[in-house]
Amino acid sequence: MNHQDTLVPKSEIHHQRGVASLLFILLVGISLVIIVLGVFLSLRGLQDSAITSHAQTQSEEKTMIGVKALSSFLYSKTDTQLAAITGGAITDTNGTLTGTAGTSVATYTKSATCPTSSTTTQYCFDVTASSGGASSTIRSVYQRATIVGSSTLTGSVFAGGLIVGGSASLTGNNVSISVGAQTDSSGNVTVAAGNVTDTSGKVINSSLSGITVSAYTSATFITAADLKSYANYQFTTSGTTAVCTKLNVYNSSGSTCSALSTLGITHNTDGTWEITDPTLLPVGVLWFDNAVTIDLSSTAPLVNAIISTGSITATTSKAGTYYSYAPYYYYETNTTSLTVLERVCHGTTKLDIPTQYCNSDGSFNTSAIAGFPGSLANILFLTNNTLTLDAANTKATLDFYGNIIASYGAGGTGSASGKFTGTGNINITGNLVIAGSATTTMQGNITINLADSSATSSSVIPSVTYANGLRFIKYM
Repeated sequence: MNHQDTLVPKSEIHHQRGVASLLFILLVGISLVIIVLGVFLSLRGLQDSAITSHAQTQSEEKTMIGVKALSSFLYSKTDTQLAAITGGAITDTNGTLTGTAGTSVATYTKSATCPTSSTTTQYCFDVTASSGGASSTIRSVYQRATIVGSSTLTGSVFAGGLIVGGSASLTGNNVSISVGAQTDSSGNVTVAAGNVTDTSGKVINSSLSGITVSAYTSATFITAADLKSYANYQFTTSGTTAVCTKLNVYNSSGSTCSALSTLGITHNTDGTWEITDPTLLPVGVLWFDNAVTIDLSSTAPLVNAIISTGSITATTSKAGTYYSYAPYYYYETNTTSLTVLERVCHGTTKLDIPTQYCNSDGSFNTSAIAGFPGSLANILFLTNNTLTLDAANTKATLDFYGNIIASYGAGGTGSASGKFTGTGNINITGNLVIAGSATTTMQGNITINLADSSATSSSVIPSVTYANGLRFIKYM
């Protein structure tokens, strides 16, 4: 019996050995490559994200630095100054904010879409900074505020320049005045600050007897609006009706005033006011919402602080000597006189006593003068408009004791803004401040004499500081 065994050769059994392993290794290698590429791409993405985040953080940091710098810049700016600011660049000049001097930090632009408030004025600025391709914008909203206090004034001021012409005379008793530059109608400087001229343009500083002249540097003076709530009597107009409000008094009989006729005051149909009899005026600080004319009396002095948003005119049509006193000056003339205390503090009646510079028993609070609101007792006249001191053509002598602050000066018959004219004598013991931009001109035969501008009772005056505080910020 034949048996045939079918045998498979060994070489045929191992013919495919190794191919699968190679394929496996290849697949594993490709997978590793893919994984490595994936990790690389992920790291690159994370790196780009980190760079972008860093750049954004840097731009936001620079924007916040810009907001801080802008806040410091705007803090004490007046409304007029703020209105003129539209935008600009913020540069770290000294390197105090960024560590590198001269570094450009951010830009700022005033926003036209600032939210409004019924009680306060607001200003909005958009601050933008960039870094590494990223940028950031913050809207900063500032709230307008004023801080009322006191400052020292030791000389008269003619902010818009001073011309003494004709037969006019300006003299002083060892006093100083600061004089601003004279400008033409286009705003070009025609006479440098620190120079008093005559009408021909000649500098006459050396011919001013008893007066030292210096250049005026920009300053902010308090306005009538700032002082309204600190008065003792407010005279305002509602429609055509006169309204008198009493405030800031001890032992008050109420907030309602007596009839105007009993106070020596007339309310005209055009809304202006007239003081017809200074002897009848209520004691203290009188505030008016419009022009006020004071008919001076030769038989009794004016003893008040008169404040007006409109013009103030002190006038007479008769010859004689006329006296007008700020409350503290009048008190200093005779501190033991009950009559003096009655005119300054209502000393004997113990009714409607001014709280700013009087004690509740009707005595004078001398220590209050050094601060606010006691320094109101050093103000004689304060107006945001034109001041007219009219000595008339009768050669009257007008003696004023106290600080006189006005935006513009005038005087005499046919007076015009910025001019003192007439034929009389005006003596001012205190500081005369003409704070406006118009040049003050003295002409005619008027004589103005300044005295004691640095006396204790005249050097401290109310002042105002503008504080534009940062209300809130938000990213845009």
